[in-house]
Amino acid sequence: MPIATDAPTHRFETAGPVKAAVELVSGSVEVLATSTAAVEVSVEAADRTDAAAVAYAAEARIDGDGDGVSVSFPRRMRAGRQVVIRLVLPNGSAVSVHGAAVSLTTDGPLGDVSVRSARGRLSLDESRGDVTVKTAAGDVEIGEVVGSVVVHSASSRVQVGSAGGGLRVQGAAGQVGVARARGEVRIDTAAGDIRIEELGAGRARLNAKMGNVSVGVARGLAVKLDLDSAIGVVECDLERGPEPTVPTGVTDQGELRLEVHTGMGRVRVGRSELPV
Repeated sequence: MPIATDAPTHRFETAGPVKAAVELVSGSVEVLATSTAAVEVSVEAADRTDAAAVAYAAEARIDGDGDGVSVSFPRRMRAGRQVVIRLVLPNGSAVSVHGAAVSLTTDGPLGDVSVRSARGRLSLDESRGDVTVKTAAGDVEIGEVVGSVVVHSASSRVQVGSAGGGLRVQGAAGQVGVARARGEVRIDTAAGDIRIEELGAGRARLNAKMGNVSVGVARGLAVKLDLDSAIGVVECDLERGPEPTVPTGVTDQGELRLEVHTGMGRVRVGRSELPV
């Protein structure tokens, strides 16, 4: 995601990762994490023909030093007008974004990421820390996360590529899709399917009041199961026995405690088909 803009750019020299904090009412935030020894920030109106939005963008308060940068506004903007905030940060930098209607797009490896918005789309590429998202509505797409992932949403489609330090998703409506997760995993949905392609060692509790649940268990992993559907079919393709069959070239992965409960929906559990 190249960052290109004609808006004035503020530049701050830094010796390493920084903490970036952004507060705005409505707009989008684009973050590029790269190998750099400086922080760059620009703010402009989403619609350059809107004189009021252009004037509002010019009022942005940008403060920075070698340890961090913050972007805020002295007053609220009228509904319907939006700004675009672009940041270039050193790899591993932490990002915090708060707003009423805010979209966030990132490219490159960040540190901890925190997003709080009433609505807006989130597309996060990579985090070497923990990721926390609270939103009422808007799709959430998260790539690779070394630490934990926590998502609270009223109505969102949630996609997670990899959560290495645990995963917590709570939503009223919306599908949840996960490629890989390990550690403490808990997903609760009122209406929406849950699909996890590969669960690693740890404990996983999956609850869908109305929706199908599909889980792939990592190869070489022993599993203790508690599966239940009030109205629906429960299928388990795992081999039975005291120890799982460990394929050649795959090390023993430990144990998974898996609990799956649905009020209405199909439950299916089998071995992961993802490449080792």
